[in-house]
Amino acid sequence: MFFIFWGNTDAKHKDVYSEELFCNKCSSQTKHTFRVYESKLKAYSVIPVSTSRDVTAICHNCLSELQLEKKLRKEMLEKFKKMNLI
Repeated sequence: MFFIFWGNTDAKHKDVYSEELFCNKCSSQTKHTFRVYESKLKAYSVIPVSTSRDVTAICHNCLSELQLEKKLRKEMLEKFKKMNLI
């Protein structure tokens, strides 16, 4: 008996929440939008096997996408789940 695995990764993003924050890059208090990236590894191109999520913030002033600290990313993902945004 043989088992053959083939799959692909389906990646997408969604802007879920906006808030006023201080941006270190442009040194201003401005609106930031939190973006959630979701990657799913699909087996046989249909069945989702695993899902990973990541959160970044986009500054509306300098238009740069900022990586968040690991602890803050976890907190934001939990917050978005409670708010039923993801």
